[in-house]
Amino acid sequence: MEQGKTSKTDSQRIQQLASLPTNFSGFERDRFWFREQGKFYPAGYASGLDFDTDGRATATIDFDGDGDLDVITLSRQRLRLLENRNQNSHHHIRFSIVQPNGQAALGAEIEITSNKVGSQKHYVKTTSGFATGVLPIIHFGLGGDKSVTKAVVRWPDHSEDVFANLAAGRHWKIEKNKKPVRLESPRWVSRLEDRFRVRRYTIPNELQNLNEDLVKLPVTTGPRIVTFWASWCEGCKKEHPELVRFAKTKQAQVIGISVDQDLEKARKFASSHPTPFRNYFANDKLVKNFFGDSREIQLPATFVFDARGKLTRAFFYPVSQEGLSQAVKSSTEVRLQKGDATSLRHQARKLIMLGKRSEALKLHQQALRVSPNSATAQMTMGFIKKADGMLVEARRHFEKARKIAPEYAAPYVALADLELRRGKFRRAKVLYEQALKMRPNFMPAVRGRQRAIEQLNLKLP
Repeated sequence: MEQGKTSKTDSQRIQQLASLPTNFSGFERDRFWFREQGKFYPAGYASGLDFDTDGRATATIDFDGDGDLDVITLSRQRLRLLENRNQNSHHHIRFSIVQPNGQAALGAEIEITSNKVGSQKHYVKTTSGFATGVLPIIHFGLGGDKSVTKAVVRWPDHSEDVFANLAAGRHWKIEKNKKPVRLESPRWVSRLEDRFRVRRYTIPNELQNLNEDLVKLPVTTGPRIVTFWASWCEGCKKEHPELVRFAKTKQAQVIGISVDQDLEKARKFASSHPTPFRNYFANDKLVKNFFGDSREIQLPATFVFDARGKLTRAFFYPVSQEGLSQAVKSSTEVRLQKGDATSLRHQARKLIMLGKRSEALKLHQQALRVSPNSATAQMTMGFIKKADGMLVEARRHFEKARKIAPEYAAPYVALADLELRRGKFRRAKVLYEQALKMRPNFMPAVRGRQRAIEQLNLKLP
């Protein structure tokens, strides 16, 4: 009997865990990788895709019709439309492979060949990853190629159709034994934020306290918890002791906001449920901001903001002290990966090309913090400092790069260039020659050595 009771208890616990509004890994940040030279690097933080919401459904689709793929993610907390605004001159091509009845030819495969990119292959499908459906449209990136020289469609019955010279930047419909037909791709004429109303979750600087006096809210430079409550809300009563325990840990500033219409009942509730944090009355603008035009308020509702004032998590159920601690931790502890350094440097190079030098410098500094033992990161920062005329700091970075990678010629050449600039021609000549021992015929070292010799000859009597 005892064993049976234990089993029943375990079963109840499992059911309770399954009914929770988040799962065991719900607070873990999303991961995102990019591939460079055949290797994958984690780049979630650098690309802004390291969300801490609870969900795995992700799909790529060109929802704005501009030719590049955008990203849609769905979690238990929210739906995100992530518009791809990368600006380049690359080309693409799309295919809808259909049966005679117009339905997608599931399982059909298409292999394309273009001059520079070479061969690519894909097949018709309607799912992608966990709990995600996708349109049966096949998208290929073509880089600088403006056409597909050859396209082979292999149908589920093992027959093939072959096509040649299909123009890029087109969406082609292919039906068995028929010529490709171009489909129109509708394109938005406005920006994403103009087409979708984006709710901005902001807290005003002033609110009425429970005495109905208009007061300024306390200022904070750290994370903030905003919890909405009402005297009639049973979930709020259940959540109250958890909020009190969390507030006492001082991990974040906590603010309580009552949505009661009956102000006297709100005051009585606050009196019978004391808190170590301050409470205020919500005004119509605040309610509309957080809960929309319908004013249908789901309580309890607790919102987590990071130190920058950005909403990172929302709970529409009684949250525990541990849940709040995890939410605050995930919004403040952003751990960069080594692969993020590479991604940060890529973004910085693009910013430099756009003339945004100060923004690029910040990204390079982040990359250096992530990967201080990277000779590439040290060299890059050295070149930036050199371009800004900060030669002492540039030398320090080049020296660090030489210590990290003494077998590479580039740090020696960079240091030699600085010596040449200072008029230390003999020292420059020695460094250039050290670089040439490691990498013979390295042209920057060859040219630099020649300049140093010319300057030494000029100094000779």
